[in-house]
Amino acid sequence: MSHCHLDHTGLLPYLRQDLPVFTSSDTYHMLQALDAVSDGPRTPLAYRPTPPETWVEFGPLRLQFVHVDHGTPGASAIFIETPDMRFVYSGDLRLHDLHSEETQNFIARARAFRPHVLLIEGTRANDLDSDSKNVSELDVLQGVLAQAQQAIAGLYFTAYERHPERLRAFSEAARATNRTLVLDPATAYLYHHFEGVSDFSVWKEDESTQPAPLTAWLQVAGIPQIGRSEVRGNERAFLAQIRYERLHYFVDIVPQQAGRYLHSDGTPLGPFQPAWSNLMRWLEHFSLEFVPMSSSGHATLRDVTAMIEQIHPDVCMPLHSLIPSRVGSPLVPRLLPDRHCPYSLNDVWSAVPPTTAELTNFG
Repeated sequence: MSHCHLDHTGLLPYLRQDLPVFTSSDTYHMLQALDAVSDGPRTPLAYRPTPPETWVEFGPLRLQFVHVDHGTPGASAIFIETPDMRFVYSGDLRLHDLHSEETQNFIARARAFRPHVLLIEGTRANDLDSDSKNVSELDVLQGVLAQAQQAIAGLYFTAYERHPERLRAFSEAARATNRTLVLDPATAYLYHHFEGVSDFSVWKEDESTQPAPLTAWLQVAGIPQIGRSEVRGNERAFLAQIRYERLHYFVDIVPQQAGRYLHSDGTPLGPFQPAWSNLMRWLEHFSLEFVPMSSSGHATLRDVTAMIEQIHPDVCMPLHSLIPSRVGSPLVPRLLPDRHCPYSLNDVWSAVPPTTAELTNFG
């Protein structure tokens, strides 16, 4: 398993508990932390946490995890060696973040590995204009700070808890504008355990509704707790996280006019999710301005093409994409995989380089 995002872990609760689950060490720790706040698989599984760039064996297979940047702890590509072939699975990755050196290291190691097949993600293949509007994590940090400096009323946000480093942008903005950062307790737990900080308060909740590990941590750590009544009428003193599940907090807070809601990759992730329209209704009802403040965890199509060319496998197989036909390079033969279709080494050797007509589909 390459990383802990829900589209890669959502079926873990249904997995047989005796099957080994290989993960990077940091992904394993994130899954344990998510279980502690009741947001993980919550199923005893045979995890095999593996240090980065360390070969492990499973039957005739050898594999290792190589860190890439994707905006969550432990995100990795996976190198797989069989008696007949060498594979590289890119996982999800990007080149436009503060930790792009991890992805650059992956590219260099993958090229040296000389894979027969490169399985590479193409999430943003449908966004042909992605290079012109690519937003980095540094842009997000600066954007959150600017919003905090400009805000004349309440300032609220949602963020993806599985990317705890993103919360540093909100912490720095709160500190720079003398606001108190208020986090959801579960978010605070993940932020503290992965970023090692505790410069925040948390929303006061009924302890009977919280997981026991979370309640115990809050008590031991002595994290200040803020009630909604303390925010009402005093919104400019806070920079507060309001998750989708907590939108009813606004009923008690009664936001003043000119308030803002920063959406920083929290759920719902976008208009493709049914809850999105409901989020928009809540914000409209309370006259809160919606402000997107996100950075994609996925490389642009141009960057993916460059990776393919730098790694230069014998064959590229794009996946994790709605339009995989746009992912590829004229310099590398490509196979577009079909579901439930086995591929052999002979299929790789017989792959025909893209024709001139096919090249028109490449971004």
